[in-house]
Amino acid sequence: MTDTNFEQARAAHYALEQFFATHAKGKLNADALGDVQALCRAAESVVADNECRRAIRSIENYSELLTARDPAERGVDFVRLRVQNALASFRSKLKAIQAGETTPA
Repeated sequence: MTDTNFEQARAAHYALEQFFATHAKGKLNADALGDVQALCRAAESVVADNECRRAIRSIENYSELLTARDPAERGVDFVRLRVQNALASFRSKLKAIQAGETTPA
């Protein structure tokens, strides 16, 4: 596994945030799902941390639920909240890793 590329990881996080800001309401169509899957793969390829990767996989999995006929028992808004939580987890873990690398020993 490679080291985390923080610049590319932050760019991938930003791209995912922008994707969900642009697709703010409702379900995703197949083309949009393909876009978010590509963004998730790009994000996952530049992070070495398992928690970051888990958050990215959660984003991808929740996005797949947004293409389903019935997204979730609690609905689209609940699934989108879970996506936002996973994005926040990815961002905060990335910041923690970077802070740990820049802190003098």
